Amino acid sequence: MKKAQMLTYFTWILRITFMTAVILSISILVNAYINARIDVVQLQAAVLNYRILFDNSFSYTDKFTGRTYPLIYDYETLRMLTVDDFGAKISSRLGRNSELSGAKITIHRASQELFGDSITIVERPEFVRTFYYNKQAFDRFSSLAESFVFREQALQMSRIYPLFIHQSGKLTNADMTIEVFVQK
Repeated sequence: MKKAQMLTYFTWILRITFMTAVILSISILVNAYINARIDVVQLQAAVLNYRILFDNSFSYTDKFTGRTYPLIYDYETLRMLTVDDFGAKISSRLGRNSELSGAKITIHRASQELFGDSITIVERPEFVRTFYYNKQAFDRFSSLAESFVFREQALQMSRIYPLFIHQSGKLTNADMTIEVFVQK
């Protein structure tokens, strides 16, 4: 084989490789332009979940320093709070009630306490509070999620978080269950 023929083959191999890369990149760009739908439903549910969890309206605030402690909720605030007050406080922080999302928040004392390496079951009076963010949307989406036909119209995210309840200088273990529904 002559040197000129090898050079010609080599240039054709380079041309074919370059054309393949160009065609591939053009097809990726066209596909990205056509399929511009980005699914952010799970992100919306997670953001709503964490905004409710870390809201400062219910957290314990030290009277002397003014510091707010996340995941330590004030017992008196929770005890005096009505469902409507909770919805109003959350809505003022998160913005107006969205037609596309709703949440159910249940706070209850944990039945187990951790001491070192062991778990001790402690019997204490039960403290359960249930609040809603946009109850109408929550009820609508929970019924959709439970039905077999319309299950794909709503996303459900349910998580349980450990937290503390501050009551007269003492911290008590508690759990918060946040159940969020977002329309797809």
